[in-house]
Amino acid sequence: MKYDEMLGWFLKDLEGQKVLVNFNNEIMEKEEFQNVVKDLEKFYKSKNIEDTIEYHNRSMILKRYGIDENNLFYLWNDPVYQKKEFNKEKSFTFNCCLCNKKTNKTTNTHYYKLDILPAGFIMSKPLRYCTEDCVQTHYLNYLNDFLRDRGQTKYFFKRKRIMKRHLTLL
Repeated sequence: MKYDEMLGWFLKDLEGQKVLVNFNNEIMEKEEFQNVVKDLEKFYKSKNIEDTIEYHNRSMILKRYGIDENNLFYLWNDPVYQKKEFNKEKSFTFNCCLCNKKTNKTTNTHYYKLDILPAGFIMSKPLRYCTEDCVQTHYLNYLNDFLRDRGQTKYFFKRKRIMKRHLTLL
């Protein structure tokens, strides 16, 4: 059996010694093991290995939650917010969910609506924002809270964090 199929190998305790076995409980041959060790040493001795591991693990953890690190404003391939035009026929006013700015068709031609949040957050009412910066900042705050609640604080997204009703940086 070739070690390229490493997906089936795992560490097992056999009579007080650790061995690599496959799903059929067969121990990896010595020559195969030596080839695996050579390849692993090559990888772990490569330049910037810590950054490589960090990037890979971060991507895998985020992917597990449906987060695309290259496009944070998509969750499970769906956009998390929409740009909406104000209806010129109707009067509609709201306060931005982040900065609390009063927003309507006379102050803005459009607004943003947050449609999707990471699992565990319940929207009791639609979340509306005056600018794209506000919706993105608020969403990243939710995303960081989501990651914190799951013990993934080292994967926080760096961006100014603005508190609702306050324009001070944390």
